[in-house]
Amino acid sequence: MEALLSSICLGLRREWVPLLEMKDEYKTKKHLIEELARLRQRLAELEGRAAQAPPLHIAKAQSETKYSALVEGSRDGMVIVQDGVHKYANRAMCDISGYTIDEIVGMAFLNMVAPECRALVAARVRLDKAEKELPGFYESRIKCKNGSVKDVQLATGVGTYDGRIANIAIVRDITENKLAEEAVRESEERFRTICTESPIAIELFDADGQLLEANRACLDIFAVPGFEQLQGFNLFSDPNVTDRVRQSLLEGKTVRYEVLFDLDTFREKRLYEPTRSGAIYIDAIITPLVGQNKGRPKGYLVQMQDITERKLAEHALRESEERFRSFFTESPIAIEIFDAQGRLVDANRACLDIFGVGSIGEIRDYNLFGFGGVAGEVENQLRCGESVRYEVPFDLDEFRKNKAYMPRRSGSIHLDALITPLCMAGVLPPGSYLVQMQDMTDRKRAEQALRDLSSQLADVQEAERRHIARELHDQVGQSLTGLKLLIEMAARSGISDSALILGRAQSLLNEVMIRVGDMSLNLRPPMLDDLGLLSTLEWHFESYAGQTGVDVEFESHGMQRRLPTEVETAAYRIVQEGLTNVARHADVKKASVTLSTNRGRLVIRIDDQGSGFDPDTVWRSGTSSGLIGMRERAVALEGSLSVHSTPGHGTTIVAELPIRSAEPTKIREEGVSSV
Repeated sequence: MEALLSSICLGLRREWVPLLEMKDEYKTKKHLIEELARLRQRLAELEGRAAQAPPLHIAKAQSETKYSALVEGSRDGMVIVQDGVHKYANRAMCDISGYTIDEIVGMAFLNMVAPECRALVAARVRLDKAEKELPGFYESRIKCKNGSVKDVQLATGVGTYDGRIANIAIVRDITENKLAEEAVRESEERFRTICTESPIAIELFDADGQLLEANRACLDIFAVPGFEQLQGFNLFSDPNVTDRVRQSLLEGKTVRYEVLFDLDTFREKRLYEPTRSGAIYIDAIITPLVGQNKGRPKGYLVQMQDITERKLAEHALRESEERFRSFFTESPIAIEIFDAQGRLVDANRACLDIFGVGSIGEIRDYNLFGFGGVAGEVENQLRCGESVRYEVPFDLDEFRKNKAYMPRRSGSIHLDALITPLCMAGVLPPGSYLVQMQDMTDRKRAEQALRDLSSQLADVQEAERRHIARELHDQVGQSLTGLKLLIEMAARSGISDSALILGRAQSLLNEVMIRVGDMSLNLRPPMLDDLGLLSTLEWHFESYAGQTGVDVEFESHGMQRRLPTEVETAAYRIVQEGLTNVARHADVKKASVTLSTNRGRLVIRIDDQGSGFDPDTVWRSGTSSGLIGMRERAVALEGSLSVHSTPGHGTTIVAELPIRSAEPTKIREEGVSSV
């Protein structure tokens, strides 16, 4: 109340003093009345304030309550120490240390401080007492009730408590902050290690694009030994960073691109001096480092990777795929690709031809394991990753009948199929199947024709053997038997009769020798080896005319040198067989034979103007073993034989034999065959 009265007196004094000091000319009645009214109003205000103010003991209690609430509600611990012993501790200090207030009060202050920090804290307390100005908080560590140690910040000072000097300490628990800081340091170290050792090139630029940092992988890409060689390099001076890329970066957008990184361009533009030349492909990602306000980027993080090998591999893969696609498309072998469930994925042109369709869409529903596909044991083998090869008839009409698909043609073909399961890293079941097929119909027909020909040749050989056996038995055998009887008669007869008998025997022996010689010439004339093809043919033509009554006109061109033995033998047999057919079927008295050489080939031409025949009918029937034998002799030497004939208009046979034939097929000489 005394303080309040003093305040009122002081107020009145401030109001009256100016009034009393006024000059006489201003001390009029009016002025005095106005000043008096104002003073009364002021006095009324002061009396109102004095009536509202609480008593002093109440104000003190309110102040203490506010102070206690402030201290007890603080999240920081607070202790008061006198004579080195705790006199007071708030609740936050109990939460931090794990002790109760009763356990803290009376405990030596330094006992709660970790041993390694006691000297520092004691020194700070002494300095506080000496009223030295020190920084507010400093770091220390305290021992908790459970034995653990916590990191804290301490702020100490000097005050009074219960009328005596005391040390006041504020304790702030920073254990979590320390752990967070340690985690940040470890994270930064890990990041630094990753950045340094990363195979990905990493660069850091500031807001203006100036290079701040680059790792080892980046230096390798830039072809420099150290960061010093890149000092001053600017992101926006990089020729690979176009205006469009720069604008996107300034807008805070991440940019990724692949580009050819030409070191020579950097050297020519004097951006820096690389230690090697050449170009590489890089995959670059540039990330603007934007703050929370989303303004202009504060920097740029660039990550680059050398993808030259990948590009080369991709190029090689594309070339491989193009080669495969070309092979796949143009291959004469039918190729199909099926997925793991046997659904058709792709098929080439040759495959569509076999299926008798114009596009893959017409057979899209065809399934490898469905109708017309594989089943049973073959399917099990394929699903176990085993390749399977087999030959099978492929009946197009059956597919139409069962509505598997609608082929555009009819008939049946014979296929040779190879199915290969495509397994990734040996994993079963296979992920897809590759089917290769080949139309074997012509080969099967050829094999059947070859079997028929072999049978016919066997028949011809057997007929020739019978002919030779008959000749030996009927002529040579009978002559030898007669000769034997004559010799026996001569042995039993007298001398006069023996001479006559031996004369008859000698005559019979000469006849046998002639017949054996004729048979030998028919099998193979020895003069063919001794005198050559032309002389042998001339002898044969003369013998042929005497036996058949058919004269032969013979011409030869370019035959000055002997031909290879196999060529002469084949030519002689072809001419011999051709003239035999003329004598038996042409019904003429004259034929012509011409031999000539042309570009390394021997050309044989046999003509007659006889009755002629239909060659196609004869070839299809397979009954003319003579013509078949002639053709086989030509083909065996990689040559050819053609027959041109029309019923009633004669026949022309032309054979061409390579003079230099490589390893011709040997043909067993079995004599002359007849049509």
